[in-house]
Amino acid sequence: MVKQVKSNYSVQWSDQISQIPQTAWDALAIPLKTPFLEWCWLHNMESSHSVTANTGWLPNHLTLWRDNTLIGAAPLYIKGHSQGEFVFDHQWADLADRIGVHYYPKLLGMSPLTPAEGYRFLIAPGEDEEEITAGLTLEDGEAKVDDLQVLSKDRTILGLEIHIGRNRIVRRIFAHLGYEVVALDRVMDAGLDKKDLKRGHYRFLTEQERRGRTDSTQ
Repeated sequence: MVKQVKSNYSVQWSDQISQIPQTAWDALAIPLKTPFLEWCWLHNMESSHSVTANTGWLPNHLTLWRDNTLIGAAPLYIKGHSQGEFVFDHQWADLADRIGVHYYPKLLGMSPLTPAEGYRFLIAPGEDEEEITAGLTLEDGEAKVDDLQVLSKDRTILGLEIHIGRNRIVRRIFAHLGYEVVALDRVMDAGLDKKDLKRGHYRFLTEQERRGRTDSTQ
């Protein structure tokens, strides 16, 4: 599917790396220090059936084109589990289970089954990387979202991790994108986890929790 972003830009999703020209992809990937984002590596993963929908890794690669020139790309996968990622997102899966929504499938960016650092969006040499990957800028400054997880199949329940204390920041982020926030549920704040506390209920902090919050503000 192609969605027009600007007059001469288009975004395309591909369910096989073979649908993307190797020379165009490698022009972005080969300059990097890691070989694990190159076309041949990703293609071998797919053609060997190590990375398929049956193994819980459905390719869903993102590419950004200016006219017929590839200027940005990201190897992405729709995951049916959290195996082979070498990261820990069990807290998000646990949160989804507690509020009664499905955590999987999820969209993941990485080189599959590869415990190597260096994953990034691929940007063509000479392109303005800041312009392509720029985050949100609100009326009172930049608003950076550190992590975003889709927690429901209809994409209406999201989990955000942010480290911004400005007023109504979550609602303003989504309003900037054209969405209305219907309800907010803060599940963690300064290291405190609400755990099994139901929405609308409260409890008193323990002495250890109070000391921890005092220490974190000093």
